[in-house]
Amino acid sequence: MNLLSRIAELLDSALDDSPNGPGGVPEVLADILEEMKQCLDDARRITAAALIRQRRLVHTLKFQRARAELWRSRARAASACGNGALTRGALSRQKEHEEMLTQLQAELAEARQAADGYKDLLRDFEGRYERARLSQRTILELAHATALAIGERPTESSACAQRFQELEQELAALALELRGERT
Repeated sequence: MNLLSRIAELLDSALDDSPNGPGGVPEVLADILEEMKQCLDDARRITAAALIRQRRLVHTLKFQRARAELWRSRARAASACGNGALTRGALSRQKEHEEMLTQLQAELAEARQAADGYKDLLRDFEGRYERARLSQRTILELAHATALAIGERPTESSACAQRFQELEQELAALALELRGERT
């Protein structure tokens, strides 16, 4: 199950079946943010692994280029000495290293593309996480203001109910936004 579907499921359950009533919403929001943080941490680890793989391939590619150049120079030296068997052997080794270079270049291109994709995904997750944290703060501030309104003016329960309804609408909007981002 992906992150966004899990978040939408948690929000739906908070809105529809909250066993704790209105007080359960902050706990659900905290759970959602905790899961998002775990997914964000996982995305960071995956991105780091992709970047490490890319760096290793760059290092291996440089090494293979150096080896190919070494065998090329040995083939030239053997050719200058007139030793045909040595020249053929050196050229054969040079060709092996150049074939490895071709394979490594293709792997490096794939690794770069994957690392770039993971970096973009990580940036997207970080943005979503920050937006969710801001939404959580806003929702909790509204809940706190509603609680204060209930505590200070018990006769104005309709205003409190309206405020709570606004809070529920914001949660529903957040759930719809998350569902929209999932596709």
